Amino acid sequence: MRKITKVCSVILALSALSFSVTAEERKPPKEAFEVCASKVEGAAVTFKGKNGKEVSAVCKKSKNDAKVLLAVPNDKPSGERPSKQK
Repeated sequence: MRKITKVCSVILALSALSFSVTAEERKPPKEAFEVCASKVEGAAVTFKGKNGKEVSAVCKKSKNDAKVLLAVPNDKPSGERPSKQK
């Protein structure tokens, strides 16, 4: 019984660590904003992502400020939360 409790404790601890992503890590790169600064919503764009690879994206309104456009990748990396349905 103690062994099971220890294993469960380790699993819970590792799960908690995997979800401890800082706000900075979730923040889009500045290039995602810059590339859409002179574009209209829905414009197709490309920019260099955080890892230096070229990203194909579409300019969309920011969830935080509807006046701001940012490039949203066409193929979001796995692990991102889906947008909330209203």
